[in-house]
Amino acid sequence: MAVKLQTVSEISRHIFGMLRESWPREEAGALASSIILEYTGMGRAAQLAFGDRRPDKAAAERILEAAARAAAGEPLQYIFGYTEFCGHRLEVGPGVLIPRPETEEMTLMIIHE
Repeated sequence: MAVKLQTVSEISRHIFGMLRESWPREEAGALASSIILEYTGMGRAAQLAFGDRRPDKAAAERILEAAARAAAGEPLQYIFGYTEFCGHRLEVGPGVLIPRPETEEMTLMIIHE
């Protein structure tokens, strides 16, 4: 990608703009934050507090690639290759159904009855 981005804040603003073209504002912000967390380990608070940090080049490239895929409508679970369900990490990809939060809620309700 020809975009020269250095800091977490710059990358965050850039991918938010990419995602905003396809998603409502709040969802675009949540997606951007989740993508940065996945590839840098920085949660939302760290992204705000330490936005001047520079991720390594490989992480920055993965962030931009993931944001482009998410902007095209691909679920983050497919992009990351996993989802969390009832405390377990499940591998997912195209052709695999992503468990819904409602399914997890129902499963936990049944377990605790």
